[in-house]
Amino acid sequence: MQQLDISQEKYGDRSIYTADPGIKIYRYDSAPTNLQTTATATVQEKSVTIDGESGKTHGNLHFFAYQQGNQTYILTYLEGVEMVMSHYPVLEIFENLEDIFADTLRVAVILSLLIAAIFSHLSSKQIIKPLLDLKKAVETDHSNLTELTHLPSEVGVLARAIDEKNHKLEQYLKREQLFTGDVSHELRTPLTIIMGAFEVLASQLPADSHLNEFTNRIGTTARETSEIITALLLLSRAPEKLDAPQTSINSIALAEVQRLTYLLRYKTVTCEIVAEQEYSAYVRPELLKMALGNLIKNAFQYTDDGEVTITIDDEKIMVTDTGLGIPEAMMPLLYERFERLTHDYQDEGTGIALSPENDINHKVEGSGLGLSIVQRIMSHMGWQLTHQANPSGGSTFIIYYK
Repeated sequence: MQQLDISQEKYGDRSIYTADPGIKIYRYDSAPTNLQTTATATVQEKSVTIDGESGKTHGNLHFFAYQQGNQTYILTYLEGVEMVMSHYPVLEIFENLEDIFADTLRVAVILSLLIAAIFSHLSSKQIIKPLLDLKKAVETDHSNLTELTHLPSEVGVLARAIDEKNHKLEQYLKREQLFTGDVSHELRTPLTIIMGAFEVLASQLPADSHLNEFTNRIGTTARETSEIITALLLLSRAPEKLDAPQTSINSIALAEVQRLTYLLRYKTVTCEIVAEQEYSAYVRPELLKMALGNLIKNAFQYTDDGEVTITIDDEKIMVTDTGLGIPEAMMPLLYERFERLTHDYQDEGTGIALSPENDINHKVEGSGLGLSIVQRIMSHMGWQLTHQANPSGGSTFIIYYK
């Protein structure tokens, strides 16, 4: 409409006005027939094909009918042609305002995001500060935990719950330590008496007496019980507070095999220790003796025919047997306390429940604590215990030592 006024002032009365930016104005009677039939006072749009230097392209033609005095014009604008804003002052002002508004909006959005980030950072520090204090108090042996128990917030509730739980655990550990110490103290007295009686009895019996075997068994059992008490006392202490002398693994293994050989007295089972050289580890000998002794004892007890092999190298100790093996159903409970194979477990090959004749408890005595104690010793020393079934039958327990 502005271009129509400019063109009339510049060229006078004409039937068609053409402007550079793609604007073309027709007097109604000079307009193409299709525009005369479709143009109304409302701006319309339709797709057209444009012949240009680079070939035919597609564009959008905007048009509407405009009444000026007694004359009707059809104003058209071909979208896609760059407009010269200096020709349209009002439109130029509008475009400038639009650019200013867009820039202002961008700056406002950036400032809002920056303010929100700063506020979130400051508020989050205030929110998580009590949690960080609680974390620090828990990591520093709860020395500052009592200062947080008086807070009225959720952190105070959590601190009070942790403090109460810690108090219960502390009392429990104290009772366990007292129990271990009291039991060891009370047992040492009768063990000392038994050892004294053994020495007196051994000195009075003739060298060829048939009672010497039973007398020696009493002395051996008393010494073993004393060593077990010492090992259990070591387990009740923190690992970092224990000294770890260099201990010969070969010597411990040989001593345990000799000690437990009586379990193979009426069996067709052979035992062999395989080691290329002397291997040692920095560990308390009492703990290694108890762990390795339990594994060898289990292998001897649960093997009726075949062989037991103790293999030692520079990273592991393997105890392999050709015994009964462990059913798959019992594997999840392998290291649980008081868990033993009973007739309730099914045979892996047939799926039939084991009969009392095949019940391991029927043949072998025990409390089901051996593997549990071995696993506890491994955790205490930072070692690892694994189990694998042998293809030909039996089991292999592997100790990975440091």
